Amino acid sequence: MDTNTKAADLRQQAIQHDTDAHESFERCDTDGFLSQWASGQMANLRRTQATLAEHGDTWTFARTILTRADGSIVDDAREVTTRYGQRWRSDSENVWLPVRPKRATTLGKRGFAEVEIVEVAPAAAIHWAPAGARGLSGASSVQTIIIRTDRPKAEGWRPVGSPER
Repeated sequence: MDTNTKAADLRQQAIQHDTDAHESFERCDTDGFLSQWASGQMANLRRTQATLAEHGDTWTFARTILTRADGSIVDDAREVTTRYGQRWRSDSENVWLPVRPKRATTLGKRGFAEVEIVEVAPAAAIHWAPAGARGLSGASSVQTIIIRTDRPKAEGWRPVGSPER
């Protein structure tokens, strides 16, 4: 199946899910809220999958890495959530540094810099919710996201936009 046919098929599925949600509301008003919500979620997922299909199932991703002043990568640097916000932690350098500070000199004074890496890579659209999302109340946290499929999540790649055609 070519990308245009796949995208058109996914968009048609999205329209069907939107129609299902509307018909459910017409039949039972708000009593069918859960099936209406689920149909809306599936419609959003299919629309995102169609957009990906139009771009050959690829997307542009970026990640920020920590480097030393000489340009060498700090291999064990990782972003950690602390009570003071996001921080870089490197065990080999034994440092805690701010992530994306307002001024580059904040890291520069300590002999470090951040470098942004951008790549076009294989991607997929999925439903995602935070780890603590449970039951109906957790359903409000569900969202459609785009993930990179060829690298581990731990590397910190984030979607930044569609690739150039």
